[in-house]
Amino acid sequence: MNGTLRRARESFRYGGVRHLLRRAAEPVYLEWLELERAIAPEQLPPDDDPRVRFADLTGADPRRFAGSHIAPETAAERLVAGHLCFAMLLDEMPVAVVWGRTDAAWLPFLRRNVPLGPGEVYLYDSTTHPAHRRQGLARRRRAHTYTTLAERGFRTARIYVLAGNGPGLAAAQAAGFEIVARRRRVHAGPLGLR
Repeated sequence: MNGTLRRARESFRYGGVRHLLRRAAEPVYLEWLELERAIAPEQLPPDDDPRVRFADLTGADPRRFAGSHIAPETAAERLVAGHLCFAMLLDEMPVAVVWGRTDAAWLPFLRRNVPLGPGEVYLYDSTTHPAHRRQGLARRRRAHTYTTLAERGFRTARIYVLAGNGPGLAAAQAAGFEIVARRRRVHAGPLGLR
């Protein structure tokens, strides 16, 4: 069952039509941060493990993502749409991955795209497999990713973080991103109605 419908049914069961309408119209305040960092070639860490290598998986076979953090079907949708994908591979399996878009930044909390300018890339869904965290794979992937993007003419990387997401903000700042804007919006949203 879709999330909006489920929340509406729960609200109706709790307090009837009046409660449902009140919840649907309740204003919700959203605040998010826009972060950027300059893209430039980075010092690449030495490749000391022959089982680990950087790969540009843009346009790759989606089956390569079987067993990773996303389903091959999701990878296929992203790749068909022209999204970028960079990864550190361990024994040819993606273990540290970041996705990118060059057309627009999709903001799921607003359910809309924000257009990107020339030379900008929106990075999203950066993850390292839990069994391989704290091994420097994300740092290595990041250095290779920014070097590759710089070679392709990109100058700015952009990400968005919800203002209350302390760990997400800390990770972004540790990766060299700086807050360039704080955005706010009020919408009717507890039931997903906008």
